[in-house]
Amino acid sequence: MPGSKRGCAGLAKADGGRLGGGSGRRSSFDSIVFRATVLRATVEPKEHGWRPARRVASRRASPGRASAAGRDGLSGYDHDVGSPPKVAGPRSLESYGELTDDYDQWYPIWRSIEGRLLRFREPPGDPIWHAWMRFTATAIEDRAADALRQVFWLDLPGWNAATSAHSWPFRYLAPNLDLTVQFHRFAPEVDWILCDGAVPLAAEGIVGCVARLWTEDGRLLATGTSKHICRPNPGYEPELERAHELGLLP
Repeated sequence: MPGSKRGCAGLAKADGGRLGGGSGRRSSFDSIVFRATVLRATVEPKEHGWRPARRVASRRASPGRASAAGRDGLSGYDHDVGSPPKVAGPRSLESYGELTDDYDQWYPIWRSIEGRLLRFREPPGDPIWHAWMRFTATAIEDRAADALRQVFWLDLPGWNAATSAHSWPFRYLAPNLDLTVQFHRFAPEVDWILCDGAVPLAAEGIVGCVARLWTEDGRLLATGTSKHICRPNPGYEPELERAHELGLLP
């Protein structure tokens, strides 16, 4: 099901060149500024691999340091030639809940979000994924909340775009290795956001995705890139049997 894999919704990129192994070394994440707030996460290497450190610190930034995020007093080049995909709007599409008969068995998060997509359980095609998404139980009140929403939505296209080019059941799962997000603008006032993702290359067990988020009136909100690693699907055999029972396979 869409979004059933455990994804990576990282809010920063790793400090270059400091990801080597060995205890005692530390890799920090670059800070992201949301107006006057700077969030900083720390990751510490352990003997048998990486795991998040127990402490996450937050601090306030001065108005001068936050100006880049708030666009206060900045000037520069100004153009906008982004063009969203020519797709139907969310109000003319059916939701996952209307398209499936097992929606109540999906992960609990799907009780709080709604998705309406352009293609659903069709034969394999291009490795792209277009879906209108919104939160149904959470108010998006400010830029910080909108930034988190954008990260959440950009975590979805990689898996869904990759599997659009392959037949179910899927031999492999593809959990995230990373997720990088570039925020272009914020729109906490909008409800529906279009997820526009493509996987131009999947090879040697690695899947690479580029995704964008758009508003209904065609504004580009964010761009995300993610890399995924293929792993054998432990549920493939029973899913294969189920596909035969449904007449999807000879």
